[in-house]
Amino acid sequence: HLYRVVNYYLAYSLWSQFTYWAQWFAGCDVVLYIDPKVLEKVGKEHCLVLLNHKYDIDWLIGWIITERFGFLGASKVFVKKSLRYVPIIGWAWYFTETIFLKRQWNVDKVTILRDLADITDYPPGYAVNILLFAEGTRFTEKKLEASNNVALDNDLPTLKHARLPRSRGLVQPGHGLHGRL
Repeated sequence: HLYRVVNYYLAYSLWSQFTYWAQWFAGCDVVLYIDPKVLEKVGKEHCLVLLNHKYDIDWLIGWIITERFGFLGASKVFVKKSLRYVPIIGWAWYFTETIFLKRQWNVDKVTILRDLADITDYPPGYAVNILLFAEGTRFTEKKLEASNNVALDNDLPTLKHARLPRSRGLVQPGHGLHGRL
């Protein structure tokens, strides 16, 4: 627990620099509409934040949201394994227990279950939030077309500005995490 508490503040120190630059110099602004009953729980419980993945820096917008609520230091993301080797941010993600995926379900299933079980064991008072891009990858017109083909094949609505979520990692029976995340 000591490692996680220290790491929480180290991560916050690094991540807050990114959110500062994005908000101050790039003029990014985030407006969040939330039910007041849910707002009371934000930052006090572990949570899963679902986001659309339209741009390369969507993770930064997720960080801005968590920074405004005061739990940026415990933000986690699912990212492709190759990002682990990117200088500074990839290395920091490794030490802050980011979940790295190979995009091969047989391998990723084990990784997701193991890592989720590990990070839900945070010290009391430190709520973990996982920023999850349910679409799995960035938005492109080609990927939208493929998504809409799947929608048509499965009698689902076609979408204009987002893709169908990849639900396999969200629905995993028998994982033993119910009520912890």
